[in-house]
Amino acid sequence: MGNFFRLLRDLIQQRLQTAIAFEGGADSCLFLGPKETRQLAAKLYFGKNGYEFSLVPTHDGRLVFSDEFTIFYGNFTHKRATLGSGHAEARLKDKKDDPGTWGAAKDVPNYVFNAISSWIV
Repeated sequence: MGNFFRLLRDLIQQRLQTAIAFEGGADSCLFLGPKETRQLAAKLYFGKNGYEFSLVPTHDGRLVFSDEFTIFYGNFTHKRATLGSGHAEARLKDKKDDPGTWGAAKDVPNYVFNAISSWIV
């Protein structure tokens, strides 16, 4: 994948599989292919909020989530909320309007989704 930020934008908009297919499949998105690069992972921080994911290749040329999390960093706490694993498209967008679990009206998924969505690629 030539541009990480474009991939990230497609990922949160639930267009990951289309973007991967356009690039020629998972193998072409991994450095030296899946034998050398077993996963694509990222940790992103937005002040006290964070987003983390790992993508692994499948035999049919897709990338699927082996992990997807939102993270909240408080003064003395570090809380991770799993968004699951094994899915083909990000769940962040589906969770962005859920009521806050850590005291906010809308929580970390909303903040992270809006932050990434605002980037111009």
